[in-house]
Amino acid sequence: MEIPDKLLSFELITEQGRLFAQPVQWVDVPARTGRMTVMAGHQPFVAQLQSGPVKIVTKNGRRETWTIAGGLLKVTSQGAAVIAAEAHTV
Repeated sequence: MEIPDKLLSFELITEQGRLFAQPVQWVDVPARTGRMTVMAGHQPFVAQLQSGPVKIVTKNGRRETWTIAGGLLKVTSQGAAVIAAEAHTV
């Protein structure tokens, strides 16, 4: 698998702190309007998230999945963050 030239700075944050913080190829989240995939260079926006899996592909191509209990996704020109009340690795 080829690694993209640009990586997305991504954080998964809960009230316990940062559970995940590193550059990723992409992240797929359970938005209220349906699944949404974000990569580097995405337009800035904020979206409400429902409970479900957050799928991450790290810069080295490793897949990681977390389950969240709803929250928010914030995408800026600097990166993306999921802010959730709870998150657990799967």
